[in-house]
Formats: sequence, C-alpha cells, structure tokens
Amino acid sequence: RISIIRVNGYDIKSKVEIAKQFLIPKALKSVGSNEEEIIIKENIINYIIHKSKIKEEGVRQLKKNIIQIINKINLYKLSLLSSGNMGTLKLSYIIQDFKIPFQLETKHIDILMNEYEENTLNAQNMNSMYI
Repeated sequence: RISIIRVNGYDIKSKVEIAKQFLIPKALKSVGSNEEEIIIKENIINYIIHKSKIKEEGVRQLKKNIIQIINKINLYKLSLLSSGNMGTLKLSYIIQDFKIPFQLETKHIDILMNEYEENTLNAQNMNSMYI
C-alpha cells in the first residue's frame, strides 16, 4: 500500500525568496551574467509570478519563466554587442532603451513572457490531444 501525503505548496513570499536566492543567480550564471548587469527587483519577481498563465504550487514554471526572460535579455545584449544594431538578427521582440546595467521592468516582462507562455500553452494543448 502506498500512502498519499498532501503537502502545501509555496506561498508568494516563499517563491520570491527562492527566486532571489537560487533561481535568478543560477540563470544569470548560466548565461555568463550577474546581478549587476541584469537587475531584477522583488516587485518584478512578484509580477512574473502573477503574470504566469500556468498556476502551480511549486516553482517549476517560475524557474522556466525566469530562465526564458534572462535568455532573451542575454540574446538581445549579445546581438547588440556583435552588430551594434538589430539589423543582422531578427528577434520577435524589441527592448526599448536597452543598456547595461539593465533593470527589468513590468513593461519588459509583458514583452518577454507573452510569446513564451503562448508557445508553452500551445505545446501542452498539442500534447494533450493524444492522451
């Protein structure tokens, strides 16, 4: 027999702390960046959590969103550094007034999260078609 143990998920405050202490530093390190180059304040983490269309008790989706946002910022930064403008690389998003250090704002989250979440939801819907 297997016993089922119900465990409460994380509250918003806990998710913010996990993001600040673990998820963001790890995602920044993975792209060769740091917290001085890309600044993500607590209110922005909160916004990311609330903006997510996929609600969960844990932090898997939050981690995916943070990684995706940081990867997009890094790609934007690298494309600007390599060409001096966006002419050579056609990205589906534009970050106005981009400079390093870059302070993430809610308007940036709106641009950077929409495409990712729509693709994730579409992929999940496609997968569930065959189940």
